[in-house]
This record gives sequence, structure tokens and C-alpha cells, in this order.
Amino acid sequence: MTKIDALFKDINLAGYQAGGHGGKVGFGKKSAIIVVDMTNQFTSPRYALGHGEDVQAVIAANSRLLDAAR
Repeated sequence: MTKIDALFKDINLAGYQAGGHGGKVGFGKKSAIIVVDMTNQFTSPRYALGHGEDVQAVIAANSRLLDAAR
């Protein structure tokens, strides 16, 4: 039994397996970029978490990445 199997041994996984979960996914035909935590709360000095000396550089880097991906 693998560590993952042991972790989920008491859960009925039949429904997940019937839905196609648990197998290999592979690669699709299109790439995707997922941008996480680039909301105002984390990037704007108006909010408690929106500070840091490199926030503007991070925003600019994400913008260049998204422009290139389009």
C-alpha cells in the first residue's frame, strides 16, 4: 500500500474514480498560466498585506508574462 493509499484508506473513492479522477492527466493541447494572489489585498499599499519593496516589480513581471502568453 502506498502512502497515498494509506492516507485515503477509509474514504470510498469509487465516486471519484467513476468521474475519472485518480488517473494520469497528461498534457493538453493548450498551455495555461495561473496567476495566484495578485489581488489588491496583496499588491496595493491600501491594504495591510499589500506592501513590500518589490511589489511593483512583481506586478510588472506578471504583466510581461501574461502579455507574452497572449
